[in-house]
Amino acid sequence: MLDDRTANLLLAGFVGALAIGSLAIPTHPFSGSLIGHAVGVAGATLMACALIYPFRKRVLKKKGRKNPIGSHIFFGSIGPTLVLLHAGNEPASPIGLLIYMSLLLIVFSGIVGRFLFKKVNRSVKEHTAELDQLHELLELKRRDVTPEDLKAFLEAETGSQPDARQCQSCQELRDVALSIAEGEHTLAVFDRTKWLFTRWSMVHRYLTTLLFALLAVHILVTMYYGLRWLP
Repeated sequence: MLDDRTANLLLAGFVGALAIGSLAIPTHPFSGSLIGHAVGVAGATLMACALIYPFRKRVLKKKGRKNPIGSHIFFGSIGPTLVLLHAGNEPASPIGLLIYMSLLLIVFSGIVGRFLFKKVNRSVKEHTAELDQLHELLELKRRDVTPEDLKAFLEAETGSQPDARQCQSCQELRDVALSIAEGEHTLAVFDRTKWLFTRWSMVHRYLTTLLFALLAVHILVTMYYGLRWLP
């Protein structure tokens, strides 16, 4: 399983390659050279390997430890890095530009899914566990409060009976109930955010489909017009 530190290093490498490719590597003649094509082919191959994870997840129905996401992050970081180096500082064609932009959107949408969704999902689990504990505590507090005590406490709170005796257990019961209400509101917000990230993953998949369609066209066009490094 790929740990967070390694994933961060891979993403940092991608950003570094983006900067190097944009500033230091000239598109011509590198992209059309033998080395340039080799880098591009290697990058496309690794990106294709990144599809193994969604195939196993969607088709083979393997999730969790049976289908760790580490390989997807690895291939999805190294592959685009090589493609960026292949593209150089200026895409050579409109198709190349579309591939370049699609690639950036896919990687950064993957970053959103990797880090933000993970944090939201963890927060949902933590708040759910906390709410379960509060509900258990509420049931315990309710056993210590009689209907008469609760009635007197509520009358004192509303001011209708200002001299009514205060009930410590009633105050604790109220505080726990308020905590549950706040927790349920927070959990609803996180659930909504999680739903939005789920929709965002659909964008990630659609962009991936577009990318590989454009990549296929790019390869066919390159082969049709000839490989410049051939004698």
